[in-house]
Order: sequence, then structure tokens, then C-alpha cells
Amino acid sequence: MRNIIRKILIILVSLSIIYLISSCKPINTSENDSQTTTISQDTNIDIDKINEIDNYINSKMKEYRIPGLALSIIQGDRIIYMKGFGVADPSGRPVTPQTPFIIGSTGKSITATALMQLVDDGKVDLDTPVQKYIPWFSLADKDKSAKITVRMLLNHTSGIPSSAGTWSQVYNDTSDRALEDQIRSFSSVVLSHEPGTVYEYANANYQVVGMIIQSVSNQFFQSYIQKNIFKSLEMYNSYSSKDKAFKHGLATGYRYWFGFPFPAYNLPYSYRHFPAGWYISSAEDLAHFLMLHISDGIYNKQRLVSAQGIYELHHPALENYAMGWVVKNEFLSHNGAVPDYGSTFGIDTKNKIGVVVLFNVNTGSFDERLYSIEPNIMNIINNTELISPNKNSFFLPRFTGLLILIVLQIIWIIMSARRLKLWARGFIKIPLRFFPFLFKVGLSFIIELVLVFFLISNLQQNGMTVLTSILYQPDLSILALVSVFIALTWGILRTVLSIRLILKLRYQK
Repeated sequence: MRNIIRKILIILVSLSIIYLISSCKPINTSENDSQTTTISQDTNIDIDKINEIDNYINSKMKEYRIPGLALSIIQGDRIIYMKGFGVADPSGRPVTPQTPFIIGSTGKSITATALMQLVDDGKVDLDTPVQKYIPWFSLADKDKSAKITVRMLLNHTSGIPSSAGTWSQVYNDTSDRALEDQIRSFSSVVLSHEPGTVYEYANANYQVVGMIIQSVSNQFFQSYIQKNIFKSLEMYNSYSSKDKAFKHGLATGYRYWFGFPFPAYNLPYSYRHFPAGWYISSAEDLAHFLMLHISDGIYNKQRLVSAQGIYELHHPALENYAMGWVVKNEFLSHNGAVPDYGSTFGIDTKNKIGVVVLFNVNTGSFDERLYSIEPNIMNIINNTELISPNKNSFFLPRFTGLLILIVLQIIWIIMSARRLKLWARGFIKIPLRFFPFLFKVGLSFIIELVLVFFLISNLQQNGMTVLTSILYQPDLSILALVSVFIALTWGILRTVLSIRLILKLRYQK
């Protein structure tokens, strides 16, 4: 018995050491890390600074094991630097500034900009209730639903909880009714706050904005974006169809499994979530989008959004969230994350500089490090101190805790199986009365059920379901489910065997 436990503990320690050592090793994702590069001569950012940015990105790609990354830097109304780093897929195809990525919640800025065009045209009023544009829109509380305005949606102050609608991320749905079906599914959503009183980030807000655009423009949301944003801003490598983007070089998405990136094929993609962040775009195209905001609504000498509209988009309401932008001093920014891609862009409004960073890997436990790259590039440009994100502050404690829990469960199985064997052979007296038996056997099962409840509840935090948790945190979720499986399987099996044993012994007596 002691030898078995010793071997299990040795395995546990070995796995932990292997993980810690491997976390320090760089991943060779970019032997030819310099792909398509564009450098403008008409800029005050000198070549030394460009080299510093390149060196910084190359070092972080190795440290964070990022397969591929695309960068663009904008100054005023022109792109001054673009470059691709690493690989777009397992074949080794190089990333370029034109490589499409799924961008995540940075797309909220695009949705907000599209809505502001309708405001400029007099078709939407920011302070009018949503029900004017979507008469059937309703949440669980009918009266409060009627108070939610368009502005509240854009500022995330509607009271709609962040958990609303997250369950549908695990399903493919590119039907014509996808977005409408998503909004109709909110009919049972309970508001977490009185409309207009508290900031709470929720993807559902921008899904409703997308439905407003679809309803007012009388065309599918994707069609409106394609015509009024992508075409107007010459975003020729931007798509609303994953299949079409794939045919035009969509980068393969990766997910981290215990710190290592693995390709994630055929993950769900749904139009239900498109307005909130399932746009597909490139670093070059998003540079065009930032130009529009840097130039107060003008792109290529054409006004696409009014100056007042740009002011509204950049002006925060509660806390520091504006309309698709996080505002901090003179900086505007936004991050985006889907299970296998990420993006971040920012604008220095004082110096009229913008930075776009796209990468084809993600999962929640690595967010802080990945999303420090863009602000640090801005810091390099502005000669300010780089930020130092935490290293796996979320992942390592949970990984270690789950691994220890599973080992303890295995030890418990060995010990309780041995006790059953001793009961059966009569070496340990078995309680034949009901309550002593219930205490001996039932209490253990109750503890295992509590463990199962705790683990499942942990997977379902912030409105996530078990399936969406697996989507975003595959490694930790699988470990948690292994623990759940062990607890349930052995708990039931041990209880059944114990009952059979006590019935047999009572019958013999």
C-alpha cells in the first residue's frame, strides 16, 4: 500500500516539475519571424524603435508560445509599419499583415461605429428605448425592458448581466435567423441592475445593437457591415463568413493545453455572436478602421462618421467604458478574445498613433500576458516604462490543485477498496445496523457529491456552462471533469458494493 502511494506521489511531483520546467522553455514558432513588412519613410518613429518593437515581439512570442502574430502601427491617416510574425497554421505558412484572424470583442468598436452611422442619418436616437426599433424586445421584467435605451447598450449600462446568452457559443449557427433567435432567447434574462445605473460588460448588449442595425437598415447585419464598414474602409481581407475567410487564408486558431499551443479545428462559429466580436479581419484592415477614429470620422478624405458621432463613441459613461472603447487618459483601447484567437488595439489620441495586434492562440489563463503586448508596443513608441503582467497567476494554482485532488482521489479509492475487501473477509467488523452503516458509507458518498457540486459550480461561473468552460479552458476543464467522473463513479460503485455486502452478511446471520 505504501509503495503504491509513494509511486503516485512521485508521479505527481514529476508532472509538476516537468510543467514548471517546460513553462520556461521557448517555443520555436518563428524561425523566419520576419514576413511581409511595410515601413513608411514619412514618420517620426525611427528605425531603432522599429527594431526594438521587433525584438520585443519576437521575445514575447517565444516566451508565451504564440504561433502567429500580425502587427500594424498607424500614425494619423497612414500606416507606418506592418509586419507578420510566426506561422498562420501547422503547415508553416507565414503570417502577413493581410492574414485574416477572428478578432473577438475588438469588433464591438466596429458595431458601435456602424450604429453611429445610423444615428448620423437620423434613423436611430441614442436615448430612445430599444423597443422603438425592436418592438418585440423584452427581458424577464417587461417594465424595465422598456426603459433600456440604445445608449445604455453601447455603454454596457443596460443592466443585462454578463452571463446572458453565453451558452450559445458552443453551437454553430450561421442561419438567417441566428441573431434574432439569440435576442429572443433573452426573454427570460433577469436584469442584474436597474437600467442606466451600473456598468456591467455583457456581450448581449452588442448583440442587441446588431439587431437594431439589422432592423433599422432592413438588411442582415453582416450585409450592412460588409457594405458600410468593410467596403467603405477598404477592408478587403475582412469577412463575415468563416468559410469564405478560410478560402482566403484565415489563420488556424490554437488553444493552450497546459501551456502549449495546439491547433483547434472546427470550433463553433455563430452569427448569434457576430456583433459582439466574431468579426474576421486582418492587421492591415483594422489599421484602416483605426485611421477612421484617429481622423475624427474621415477615411480617405471621405466622412463616414460625424465628428459628434466620434465624440460620442469615445466619451465614457459610467466608469471608463465609452462605446466599444475603454478610455484611460488620452488612450483608447479594446481587447478581443475567442477560444482560439485574440486581438487588441489602441489609440494614443494625443499623438494620433494607433497599434493593432492580432494573434492566433488563446485561453483565459494566459490573457493577461498576451494582452500586454499591444500596450507595451505603445509604451515603446512613447518611451514609457513597459508593464510586467503576472505569469500564469490563474493557471498554475488551479492546475496544481486539480492534479493533487485527482491523486488524493486515487489514494482514497485504493484505501476504501482495501476496507471493502477487509469487510468482506471479516477482518474488520461491518456495522449491520442502518444508521451506523449510513454514517460509514453514506457520509463518504455525500462528501463526494459535495465535491462534484463544487467542481461543476466552478465550471459554471459567470454564466458559463460546462461546455463553454471546456471551449475556453479545455485543459483545466478536462481535469475538473476527470475528478467529477472519479468521484461519481467510485462513489456509486462503492456504495452499491457496500449495500450488497451488508445485505449478504445480514442474510447469512
